[in-house]
Amino acid sequence: MPGNVSGVAVGGGNRPAAPTTGGTQGGGAGPAAAAKGQAPKAPAAVGNAPLRRFVYFLIIGTAAAMGLSAILTMPEPLQSANDRSRWCTVWSLTERGTYIIDEIIKVPGWDSIDKVRYREHFYSTKPPLYPTIVAGGYWVLKRTAGLDLLRNTHTTVAVLMIVFNWLPWVACLILLAALVERYARTDWSRIFVVFAAAYGTFLTPFLITFNNHTLAAICLTFAIYPAMRIVYDKQTRWDYFALSGFAAAYTVCNEIPAALFGVALFLILMRQNSFRAWLVFVPAALIPIAGYFATTWICTGTWKPFQSQYGTPIYRYVYEGIPSYWMNPGGIDQSHETFWVYLMHCVVGHHGILSLSPIFLLMLPGWWVGIREKTPWRMVCGLGLGLTLWVLGFYLWRTENYNYGGNTSGLRWAFWLIPLWLMALVPALDHWGHLWSMRVSSGVLLILAVFSAAVPHDNPWQPPWLQKLMEQAGWVNYKSPGEVFADRKIWLGGWPKTNGAWIELTGPGPRSAVYLRLESMPGADENGEVMVRMRWFKENEKSLTQTLHLWEEAVNAGASPEECLKFETDEQLPQGIEFLQGLMAPATYHVRAIKYLKTPLRTDAFRCRQAVATVDHRPVDGGPKYRYRRDVWLCDDVPFGVLQIEDSVIDPVSGTILSKQRLTATKVSEIYEPVAATEVPPLQPTPTAPESPPTGEATLPAKDEPKKDEPAKPTK
Repeated sequence: MPGNVSGVAVGGGNRPAAPTTGGTQGGGAGPAAAAKGQAPKAPAAVGNAPLRRFVYFLIIGTAAAMGLSAILTMPEPLQSANDRSRWCTVWSLTERGTYIIDEIIKVPGWDSIDKVRYREHFYSTKPPLYPTIVAGGYWVLKRTAGLDLLRNTHTTVAVLMIVFNWLPWVACLILLAALVERYARTDWSRIFVVFAAAYGTFLTPFLITFNNHTLAAICLTFAIYPAMRIVYDKQTRWDYFALSGFAAAYTVCNEIPAALFGVALFLILMRQNSFRAWLVFVPAALIPIAGYFATTWICTGTWKPFQSQYGTPIYRYVYEGIPSYWMNPGGIDQSHETFWVYLMHCVVGHHGILSLSPIFLLMLPGWWVGIREKTPWRMVCGLGLGLTLWVLGFYLWRTENYNYGGNTSGLRWAFWLIPLWLMALVPALDHWGHLWSMRVSSGVLLILAVFSAAVPHDNPWQPPWLQKLMEQAGWVNYKSPGEVFADRKIWLGGWPKTNGAWIELTGPGPRSAVYLRLESMPGADENGEVMVRMRWFKENEKSLTQTLHLWEEAVNAGASPEECLKFETDEQLPQGIEFLQGLMAPATYHVRAIKYLKTPLRTDAFRCRQAVATVDHRPVDGGPKYRYRRDVWLCDDVPFGVLQIEDSVIDPVSGTILSKQRLTATKVSEIYEPVAATEVPPLQPTPTAPESPPTGEATLPAKDEPKKDEPAKPTK
């Protein structure tokens, strides 16, 4: 690392330290010098400065290498609804020149719950300034390197994250190292804070995802560094005021509660030099603020971002039969906790600032020492304490958003304060760092913080490890109650409501299209016996027809194939059982989740219940065992209650899907129920059979189970 970082002398040799209060090593001007109006000097660097610089180089270099590796090898480039929402804006701006994301969300894997319906179009809920800047980078990347977000998604996302996340983060670490080198008093506190910044916070796992919190924390560091040079070194340079103003305002553009930080920093610097604060700080701050409001106006037609309109009709809508997720949010987004429970989990609970990153326990005595003693950390400790209370109060006041930032590994809306919390460690470490008990305890806290930051290294959009433990212990439960349905033994959803009704399901086959037509034969006897005719056929091939005699009541109840069938002879029984069970052996169809399925039958989607059954089966003549799975989309609006069937053959050892066949309803004699045109009420649990499968029966999780941070999406 160079000897000077942005004008900071990180060297100092082995100069003796001036005595200070509290028995700590250090230097700088004391109260007498401050009273005389002299500029306080930077504390003398103690110990071996070249060795420290080498240690900084190792820490930052290895952390940068690990961060770069995580970005290049991330398992999934579009990791959550949150970052997909921003990537949709980036694509639409670059490819179509608009903030409207109607087109891109139709691409499989690109849809997001973080969208609003405004002026008959879809938009991302995220403030548009940052995606607009990234769209500029994507535009350059596409025209120079030919990378495309749709064709080269992984590579394109990785390159853009290197430019907009990784490089600024490395610069932030270097700047933080320069600050502690200049103003900290002991080698212990300097190295500890730099290591904690590199490995012990949630900024590190969030490097691989497109988010505003990482950038806000970086900008805050870039605002604090010149402010400390101005306040404590009396370096009232124009560029320091400009950098501080621009970075502080851009922090606000990424985190609205940071507005208090921008105002406070302006007032602090105005006391140092009011002329340059007004003439340089303010104009520099207006640049990102003007960009924020300009892009917001272009996107929304107003000065207010979409996020400020949460709970309004733009969030709560029904489009093509599919209700917005925000009409009935699930999981941790249900916001059902009380004020005190939410506060507890934000501070010391499953999303706790102190429980997940216990190094920040040291910032509590750090605030006390830093504010009480006239050290260079007094300003950042005061800002850190005040802003932490402000941010907690801001989000605790918004009772409709009691969701800890959604399905995420930490309290992400507080991440932008992490640099201030790290700086607050220095006074405590300087004051008590000479004690072995302090060194051992702080080392243990650092190890635990590194563990928390390392757990979600491949995807930060997952519950914290502490929440997972609490859920396993039964202390918390964020599962959506939803509707609970009884299991079924057959894949048919029910008997048609009218005689002579029929439905046709179609899908691609290995060589030609495959058709399945179900027809109810007119009439039923006095005992409830009905007939159904099945026709399997392929294009230009002879059809296979089979007629079954069924008991209507048993079909509607989802009883076993044997209970549903009535035959005068036993020859037809095996074929009928095989058809109704749908798999190679008897199985139970577990009805798991509500899904919205779009079909050629109508524009609006159908509200379905997805049922899944699996069996492991080995052929009678030997050979390998395979896992057979059938997914069924059950819907009462169509004859036979089935809109889609998907059959899969899976290798039970590796989980590899060997083959798949999907049939979707394309023709129907009639649709029984009209489309719901208004708001869908919250689902209420109803008593039914247990969800767990029978003992000894092999099952697989539903293939289309929704990710934990978003609801079920309609199958295309």
